[in-house]
Amino acid sequence: MRVEACGVGLTVLNYMNGNHSRRPEDLFCDDCDLCRLAHEPLCRRLRGQVGVAADGGYAEYLALPARNFLPVPEGVSVVQMAREFGGAVIAIDRGTHKLKAVSEFGALAALDADTPDLSDCVRAVAPGGVGVAIDLVGTAQTSAPASRRSGRAAGWSS
Repeated sequence: MRVEACGVGLTVLNYMNGNHSRRPEDLFCDDCDLCRLAHEPLCRRLRGQVGVAADGGYAEYLALPARNFLPVPEGVSVVQMAREFGGAVIAIDRGTHKLKAVSEFGALAALDADTPDLSDCVRAVAPGGVGVAIDLVGTAQTSAPASRRSGRAAGWSS
């Protein structure tokens, strides 16, 4: 997603305009104690999620606070971002070209979403379950199979 800022304030314009970015789903305040601890999904003043309380990622235009965007260098994949922050990536997708690409970006495993025993395959790679699942597709097959009891799931569109 390329951001073209049209908000008020130099911070928005200088920081965001023209940058490639991703956005989290939650419309958090960025000011409460939980937001300051980087627990935005638990925000005390959560306004809802993008796609429900505000137009979603498939809308032509989004009107969101600048804090809801994360600048990402051009050409950096979600897999590379997760690895940069210490994550081990188990990618689930369809199509050999996509699975090959995530492997090349450094995914620990690349699993076909149409595999009948997908949860078992994920558990074979992560026996304790998945701590954080980032779903870019939003289907039953890709939505956090084998996540552990205390695991977190997040949707993220680009």
